[in-house]
Amino acid sequence: MTVTEWKDAVQAVQALVTSVALVVGGGWALWRFVLQREGRAKIEFSLALNTLGVQKDRLLVEVFSRGKSPGLNFTCVIRAVTRRQ
Repeated sequence: MTVTEWKDAVQAVQALVTSVALVVGGGWALWRFVLQREGRAKIEFSLALNTLGVQKDRLLVEVFSRGKSPGLNFTCVIRAVTRRQ
């Protein structure tokens, strides 16, 4: 093979590899961001506020939040005493 024939063969292989890479990359992006909905948040929060009572001029409240995520569950309870308005 001459240098020109090698050059043409290498360019053809390069074009084929580039085309395959574009198709594979596009398929991966479709699967990851459209079918798997990777762009959306997967964490869920719930929040509750309970009034526990009044003591003198202060209000006792409890904030209860729960978070849920794939592979992770957590709960946070915050209790606070505030001045009653």
